[in-house]
Amino acid sequence: MGKSHPSLQGISCESCGAVHVSPAWACSACGSDRFEEPISLSGKASIVSHTVVRRPSPGFPDAPYMIVVAKLVEGPELLGWLQNFEIASTTIGDQIRFDHFDHRGIPQFCRA
Repeated sequence: MGKSHPSLQGISCESCGAVHVSPAWACSACGSDRFEEPISLSGKASIVSHTVVRRPSPGFPDAPYMIVVAKLVEGPELLGWLQNFEIASTTIGDQIRFDHFDHRGIPQFCRA
């Protein structure tokens, strides 16, 4: 994992067992507001969507960067950035893993 950043945590719904990335206030599967204690997530994921941001914007000067929607093996989807990407060879379904949260709290992924 990345430099002493927190691991990826989740919570599961007491009613239906759906897993969510913390924090969650209501289960997106059944609507319950009752959750189990936090659990550690594996961080293993696949890309379900991605886009490349090519123009720098305030607070995000490091363009280009790739934003991905990562589907974790435990179920939930998480928006984050893919590090060290190659535009031409990055496709839907590629296997990635959570690496760390950056200084802004944005999840950073790398190739599995």
